[in-house]
Amino acid sequence: MKEEVFISYAWITSTNGKKSHTDIVDSIAKKLKKDFTVVLDKKDLKYKGNIKEFEKRLGNGNKIVLVVSDKFLKSKHCMFEVLKIVEKGNVYDRIFPVVMLDADIYNAKGILKYTKHWENEAALLNRELKKSKSQAHLKPLHEEISHYTKFREIIADFIHLLSNMNTLKPEIHEETNFKDLINALYGNTPRPDTKLERDFSNQISKTKKHFEKAVEIISREIKEEKVKAEEILERVKHFQQQCKDQTFQIAVMAILKSGKSTFLNSLLGNEFLPMSNVAETSVPVKINHSENGKGELTFGKSKIAGANKIRKHIETTNKERRDKGYKQEVEFTLNASFKVLEEKEMTDIKFEILDTPGFAEAATEITIGKTFDQSNSELINKISSIIYLLDYTKLKTKDENEVLEKLADLRPDMLEKISDRLFFVINKIDEEDRNSLPPDEVVDYVFNLVKQKVPKILKQHFFTISASRALLSRLILTDNATSEAKKDFGKIAFGFRANQKDDAEYKELANEILISSQIMEVENKIINYIFENRSRIFIESLQDNLKRLLQEFKNQFVVTAEGVLSRTIEEIEDLEAKIEEAKKKQQNIQDEAEKFETEMRDWIEKEFRTFENTIIDQIESAFNYEKEEDKQSLLGRITPNWVKRIHKALTQVEEQLKHTPKFQIENSIRNLNIEINQELLNSFNEFRKQLEGKLAQKQTLLFTNLKQTIDSLAKDFESTLKKGLHIEFDSYGVRFEEPDFDRTLMEADALIDRFVKTDFKIVKVKKQGQVYSKRANCFLGGYRTITFYEDEMFAENKISKASLEIFWRKIIQERYQNAKDFTNRLLENNIKSQIRNARNSFNNYVGAYLATIQEKKVKLSTGSKEEIEEQICRLRKTNENVTAIISELK
Repeated sequence: MKEEVFISYAWITSTNGKKSHTDIVDSIAKKLKKDFTVVLDKKDLKYKGNIKEFEKRLGNGNKIVLVVSDKFLKSKHCMFEVLKIVEKGNVYDRIFPVVMLDADIYNAKGILKYTKHWENEAALLNRELKKSKSQAHLKPLHEEISHYTKFREIIADFIHLLSNMNTLKPEIHEETNFKDLINALYGNTPRPDTKLERDFSNQISKTKKHFEKAVEIISREIKEEKVKAEEILERVKHFQQQCKDQTFQIAVMAILKSGKSTFLNSLLGNEFLPMSNVAETSVPVKINHSENGKGELTFGKSKIAGANKIRKHIETTNKERRDKGYKQEVEFTLNASFKVLEEKEMTDIKFEILDTPGFAEAATEITIGKTFDQSNSELINKISSIIYLLDYTKLKTKDENEVLEKLADLRPDMLEKISDRLFFVINKIDEEDRNSLPPDEVVDYVFNLVKQKVPKILKQHFFTISASRALLSRLILTDNATSEAKKDFGKIAFGFRANQKDDAEYKELANEILISSQIMEVENKIINYIFENRSRIFIESLQDNLKRLLQEFKNQFVVTAEGVLSRTIEEIEDLEAKIEEAKKKQQNIQDEAEKFETEMRDWIEKEFRTFENTIIDQIESAFNYEKEEDKQSLLGRITPNWVKRIHKALTQVEEQLKHTPKFQIENSIRNLNIEINQELLNSFNEFRKQLEGKLAQKQTLLFTNLKQTIDSLAKDFESTLKKGLHIEFDSYGVRFEEPDFDRTLMEADALIDRFVKTDFKIVKVKKQGQVYSKRANCFLGGYRTITFYEDEMFAENKISKASLEIFWRKIIQERYQNAKDFTNRLLENNIKSQIRNARNSFNNYVGAYLATIQEKKVKLSTGSKEEIEEQICRLRKTNENVTAIISELK
């Protein structure tokens, strides 16, 4: 656990653009937080926090950085902290001062000035107290006078202690990145490595050695065996360089024109990347976090600084590449600061965010000359994390589905492994209209859609955002808005009144719009998450990629070659013929899967229908219990306990007095709905468990049959190469979607009026009143009491059982239909996905191995027996070496 370091200082704002004392404090905190837990009032003293208790805690700290200024020595809060430091003792060892230039502590006059200041403060407050007519209830003011007196007593010794310490000038601290201060906090000893840092250092060292061995092995095979493994070697070297540079890559991917560049600009807080209504990104840009917020674009030996110049240069280059057909290779690196990381201390491990061309938009510099799909596939092979941007306005379109299909097909194995660092951001949420999917349903919709492609995806990795509003707000707040950007923001914030508003009003609303854009949630839960977990992500991605490439190399070029060289020419030719025949039989896999899919859909329909009818029947029994008792006696069936409980609750509501106020009846119905809701949830969960178990058994049976089909196609590999084709099917634990019972209660509450039946009756009510009447014989008149009857209207409130029963029957039908549809989609897509992947694996396996077989057949027919045996021996040794590395990586 990191040691605590407190920072004590006086708040002061900057003037004339100069750095303030608070700026120095922020710099110190930023440098220290890597190695210490920094305790700072503006960070750790929360709203309504006890200031005095925080100051006492600081005064008792073991390591306290004092930013001493003139205002510090005149601040009652700072001096109270100093008082507590002095009272604890061992002051010299516990304080680490940074003395500002305005602190007058290096001469006698200065000491006298601060001593008199606290004398005067105590005297002034004392005089004002004496003017009060009563001294009662003024204890806090007497305590403050006591504090001022103690400040006067200690300040001379405190200043004398400071003036005799070599505290260095503030600018020296800043120039050296507070190196001396950090060393002093460690007691002038080297900063100790944490266990995490030592583990990471060991992992990096081991991984570097693995890469060196892998490059050596593959290079030797290419040279000596003439194997065509150059592509695998190039990819291994790519990751080896990442290991050396300690840099990994995150790709921002999207369909064409989803606002990708706007999204990245919003994270950077400025318009570095070009944005327009046409496809802009044809040159990928690597974005590195830099403390230089102004930004710098590098390409080759050239550099361009400033957002406007950078944007225009990228625009020009993009146009040139489009006009020339992407024939030239260009690589841009943008060094700029991500807003969320501005206060972070960067370490040796860095990550690059890639602004890539959209699907089917353009080739990348990594894969120049390849098709668009090959280009994106190659990109996915080289990244460690994906931020996938979806366009809110294109949800439920063929474009969206096509892109998600491509994403899942590119690297299904990788998507499984990086499910904790795969993120989906739904942009343009501000463009909602009456025909759009409601924003509160967007995340659920996209999550359910993606889960069919990537089953292990996490729901907390889905976000909605308005990137354009986030960017415009930040441009206004940082005074970087062009006239066009300011005009755009004005339309959003003020409409036709924009010209009537001043800059202060623009900035005030910009902060609100920035928050509503939800950019900060995306930053904290994606960019900051990756930053905080960069060590783990870096190591995991390197080792996963190396293991995958070595396995690919081993299967294609080592084991197969050894198997071929161990056979006769006749056996090899027979194998080739059987392989071609096997390829033609693949359709069996698809036919079997489609047959199973139809059977499963019918079976699920039957199971849900039976369950739904049972539940509706039980709801009917609860609301009409007399009929249920007749059924019991007639059929001899047992009524579930929950039906009895609901009936009892219904009866209690019905038995309330007719004149019970309506709100009380409504509350009783709400409680009743909660009970019904919970019982339905319990029933569904029980049904779900049984159905999931049955489904798992049926699915396992299908995959067993498919595995047998594929194994029969691959048996010739087994017999000839001594290497089987292993394609596994994972029984997919389908978890049925639970009906949204929380939403059900909200719907029920919205219809509460329908569930209360109110009858009005006019009743004659006996009343008494006084009337004035004159008396005879000139006596004075008087009041007398009379009895009379008046008509009054009374409301009789009672539960409307029929309306409530209809509501719950309808809810059951709707919710279970949704759950059934979701289950069918999930199961259908899972089967299709696994079958597709199996067929692709088989085709890739056959294609790659057939090439190796044909190459080695030539060697077998031309080489001598001794050469063949020597080559087999060398291949076995290579196999052992590669297997050893893979084993260590596991």
